[in-house]
This record gives sequence, C-alpha cells and structure tokens, in this order.
Amino acid sequence: MNPNEVKELLNALIQEFALPISTIGKGPLLIVENDGPAARAHTELIIKRWKGARIFEKFQQNIISGHWCLARGRPVSAIYNEIERLASDSIRIPEVKEVLRVLIKERELPFSILHLWFTVVIFPNKPRHYRTDEMIELENLLEQMTLEGRFENAANGIQVHHAGFTLQPKADTADVHFPKVQEIGHRLQSQIEKHELQVRLIHNGFKLEKEPGIEIDVAEAKELASRLMFMTGIDYCVGAYGMGPKEGVKPGWTNAINWKHARLSSARPW
Repeated sequence: MNPNEVKELLNALIQEFALPISTIGKGPLLIVENDGPAARAHTELIIKRWKGARIFEKFQQNIISGHWCLARGRPVSAIYNEIERLASDSIRIPEVKEVLRVLIKERELPFSILHLWFTVVIFPNKPRHYRTDEMIELENLLEQMTLEGRFENAANGIQVHHAGFTLQPKADTADVHFPKVQEIGHRLQSQIEKHELQVRLIHNGFKLEKEPGIEIDVAEAKELASRLMFMTGIDYCVGAYGMGPKEGVKPGWTNAINWKHARLSSARPW
C-alpha cells in the first residue's frame, strides 16, 4: 500500500463521518541528519536540482513552497521519537481544551476555541514499500548525485520518507469534534495494519477567534499559551495571528490589536 492509497482511505472515512475536513498530502520528507556547513551545501544542491530555481529561491528565504518537507540536524530515530511524543500528547487534547476554556473564562476574554488542524503520520515497517512517484524520483536523484561524487561520504545521512497528511478543517465551518477525528485514526489503523503500517495522529494546536471590534492586544493570547504550557506540560506558542478588516479601523490601532484570530500552535516533529 502506498501513500496515495492511504489518502483515499482517509477521504472515504472523512466522508463517512461527514466531517468538514480536507485531506492534504504533505509529500516527501527529506531528512538530512547532519547540519554542518557541508550538509547545508548538500541540501541546497539537492533542492535546486530537485525542485528548480524558483522553489530553491523561496527555500533560501526559509519558505517551503509546495508539498514537501525538510528535517535537518537530527537522526531519523529522533524524529520518529518526537512524532511518538506528539501523538501521545494529542490523546490528552480534550483535557487540554478544557483547561484552555477555563483560562479564557477566568480572564474574561472574548475568545472562542477552534481546532487548528491535524497531522496523520504513517510509520511503515518496510519504508521501501511505502513510496510515491515523487519520493522515488527524489531517491533516484540522490543516487545519481552520489554516483557523481557530489556528497563524498555524507549520503548515508540523507534519507527520504513520507511526511504524512494534513487534515485541514474547511473555512467557515463549526469546530471539528476531535473524538471523531480520533475515531477516524483508529479506523484507518484497523484497515492498514495488515500492510504493516502504523498510524500516528498529531493535534497541531488551536485557533483563538477574537470577537470583532474588541480592543485586546495579542499579548493576551501569548499569555494564554504560556499558562497552558505551564499547566499541561505541552509546548504551545502563538506562532501567527490573522489580521482583521483594514476598513473602519480606529485611529491608533496597531497590528497587535487589530487581529482576528491567533494560532496557538504546538510543537512540530520537523
């Protein structure tokens, strides 16, 4: 079974549960275990030849453009251990959401809580059997570049895995019931375990929606993230916040006040 077939099963289960979620394939995960100058030069060379000049230019601006991911400076075992930890934390999300609700109520903040998005990562017992055409293309490129002598002895620290799938709640929909997402994960596991594949479900955080027209600094959301991390032991931070409408903004309002929603994000495995 390959990632495309897993995605089809995911879509069928989402449709069965009638959840307002879109499934997005995250594509190949390029793992470069070292992070020294030579490894960085190798990474740049790979991406330029694999993705072309336009994507490479964005990469130089620290932008991953398209459906692919990069992990640098950690061995594969450490990345998989981090995925296991995040999946274990995600089991506690109903409890964490209740703590967040209580914190918001205590501070009398005009915030509503939505789930941000979810990640499904597949652990294959036989990685060589769990590949997409794009992964095979990248692996072939790495083999060719190794034969060309581009990597010296560094090729052993470069691997290609699949980055999983993002389950993205659709815009302008009510909050997704997380236990139903968990049930989809369990059902998916029961259907693919015969193919020696294991499912790990990661909750990627919450979205705090602010009531429009109310003057509250985004620092309040950042304080919530700090307190939530302290009370649950899960690492949360406000990584970004979406702007409200530009028309009708009061004089003196700043970007930190004229915001619509804030991403209360948890850690990522790469």
